[in-house]
Amino acid sequence: WADTRTLMKYGIEHYHYHNIYKTIELTDIIIENGIPDHNLPANISTVELKVNLPADVLNSGELNILMRDDEVIKTKVEVKSALKAPVSKGLKVGNVRYFLNEEEIFNYKIVTKEAKNAINLEWCTQQILKRYFLNYIDKK
Repeated sequence: WADTRTLMKYGIEHYHYHNIYKTIELTDIIIENGIPDHNLPANISTVELKVNLPADVLNSGELNILMRDDEVIKTKVEVKSALKAPVSKGLKVGNVRYFLNEEEIFNYKIVTKEAKNAINLEWCTQQILKRYFLNYIDKK
């Protein structure tokens, strides 16, 4: 039992829980050939992103792990630079990876918050009709 006691004492003295959670700032991703934001032809199409975290991490804002004080946590964010329309809600576009001393310990998906349709004939027709009738009404 002395060996067990020695190991337990070492663990208690050298290991502590640390909150390694970081808020990840994600920028919107550009959607190629997507229906523009605000339905205006001059605008670009983008989609918001989110990190798929477990509910307990989302609610508490904490991601606690047992580690020594001299161990190092690194976070690596990998996100695609652009997507081609159509894009579905919840589409995986990257990862947030947590490393403890170069060993991956957590890997969370980065996903789209919404769907984006591709520019199609129906949308183009609607835009033409809107512009024609708005111009016609404005001239009267």
